[in-house]
Amino acid sequence: EWDQLYSNFNSDFRPSLGDGQVWDFQVANPRKSKGKIYFDGIEQIPMGYRIVLVNMMNNNPVDLRGMEEYAYATVSSTMRFKLIVGTKTFVDREVSFLMPKKFDLVQNFPNPFNGSTSISVKLPNQADIRVVIYNTLGQRINVLADGQFPEGVHTFLWNGTTSAGLPVGSGVYFYSLVSGGNIVQTKQMLLLK
Repeated sequence: EWDQLYSNFNSDFRPSLGDGQVWDFQVANPRKSKGKIYFDGIEQIPMGYRIVLVNMMNNNPVDLRGMEEYAYATVSSTMRFKLIVGTKTFVDREVSFLMPKKFDLVQNFPNPFNGSTSISVKLPNQADIRVVIYNTLGQRINVLADGQFPEGVHTFLWNGTTSAGLPVGSGVYFYSLVSGGNIVQTKQMLLLK
């Protein structure tokens, strides 16, 4: 339905589903508040097809059968998604293309930043990881993630605060991906206030 409050609208008409189709779309949320996507008409898709939503900032596939909404944490002002509909073989193949092939710590975005920034890690398999923020003296400032995470992309939001919730000053900070007690990668970022 058209909503006069929001000015962006898009439609996509395709002649046939065949083995499957993939739709790429974005949701803008400049306030970075929690988001929800509502689905209507899923029951009209034949039962032989799978319906999977992939949040590209946290690409664990979500089966949409029986769901009317998908809630997510907004870690960027524009969130990218893929909707994959098709046979099990088609959906599994498309999802496998999205899975990382190696451990990777992605450069934070935006950088430099004021307020908050997103930090993504790519995991080729399930792993016990930590994402740690350090100052230029090597002191641990905050831990954004600590625990077991499944294969895929995981994005964490850092709002420029310490573990105690206190704001940090402008300057250069480092963030590391730690797995199995070893630092896998470290990158730097710049906070400007």
